[in-house]
Amino acid sequence: MSRVLLLQRISRGVIATTAGALFPFGFAPFGYVAVAPLAVGTLFVLWVSVNARQGMLLGFYFGLGSFGVGVSWVFVSLHNYGDMPVFLAILVVAVFVCIMALYPAICGLVQGGFCNLPLTVRLLVVMPALWVVLEWLRGQWLGGFPWLYLGYAQVDTPFSSVAPVAGVFAVSMLAAIAGSGV
Repeated sequence: MSRVLLLQRISRGVIATTAGALFPFGFAPFGYVAVAPLAVGTLFVLWVSVNARQGMLLGFYFGLGSFGVGVSWVFVSLHNYGDMPVFLAILVVAVFVCIMALYPAICGLVQGGFCNLPLTVRLLVVMPALWVVLEWLRGQWLGGFPWLYLGYAQVDTPFSSVAPVAGVFAVSMLAAIAGSGV
């Protein structure tokens, strides 16, 4: 493998991880509402130029960043309030973050199957729809983990007016479309 290809792969991974780590800053208490859709949009743009396998890896990196930052409170709960030893709490949280990172990874894998569609259809329909479906699955499967839904970051935006009528997943869909449309 040439150095240029290796550098491209590494830089895509760093961008995906960084976008994922910035994603939780769109939620309370930070409330930088534009950050979450833009982070997801960044991931979508990265997915456009890679195959399904690479998309899965980039989705996993994004998930490591987003859940690694976004669920840091789990460590505090386990260690400070549950009196779990530090090493064990870190191990449990690391395994949990890796499991949660599988959801964006699956999304990246599946979206790669739609590479024959026009770019605008992939960015504005397929990827946002898959994102929302995987958010829903994350909230349903194995007891669910409904944290860090993209729609929850949009409480103080005009998108929130859709929530009482269509729910958080419709808000997630609108925010994902807005993030990928920029």
